[in-house]
Amino acid sequence: MRNLSFVKRMTALGMALMFLVAANVKRVEAAPANNLTPEQIEAIVTDVFNKFAAFDAQGTAALYAPDGTIEDPVGTTPIQGTQAIIAYLETFPTILNEIRVQHFDVTVAGQEAAIKWRLRFKTKTGNVFFVDGVGIFKINPDGKVQSDREYFDYAYFLAQLQQ
Repeated sequence: MRNLSFVKRMTALGMALMFLVAANVKRVEAAPANNLTPEQIEAIVTDVFNKFAAFDAQGTAALYAPDGTIEDPVGTTPIQGTQAIIAYLETFPTILNEIRVQHFDVTVAGQEAAIKWRLRFKTKTGNVFFVDGVGIFKINPDGKVQSDREYFDYAYFLAQLQQ
C-alpha cells in the first residue's frame, strides 16, 4: 500500500513539473514561407554565375538582397551590401580576360541551393586555368540571394593569377 501511495505522489509531482515546463515554453514563429519552386531557385543561382562570367557586376548584384553577402571563398571577410558586391565584382575584369562556366550542377533543398561548379579563367597574361568549387546559396522569400558561400582552393587561384 505504501508503494502505491509513493507511486501516486511521484506521478503527481512529475505531472506538475511537466505542466510548469510546458507553461514556460515559448512558441517560435515559423520563418516566412518560401514560395519559390526548386526550378526558380536553380534559375536564380544559374543567373548569378552567368552574369558573373559575363562580367556583369550590376546585373549580378541585382540578384542579391540589399544586405546580401558573398563569402568568396569561405574564410575570407564577407562582402555585404549591393555597393560592396558591385565593387568586388568589378575587380574581376581588371585581372581576367575571360570567365567561362565549364560545369554546373545544382541541388535545391528548401530555400537553399548547393552548386558544384567548374570555371575556366583566362588571365590578362594569357594563362588559362580551371577551378572547381562548391557554392552554398540561401535565397530569401523575395527571390534574392541572402548569402553566397563559395568553397574552392583559394591559394591555387591566387597562384594562377600570378602566372
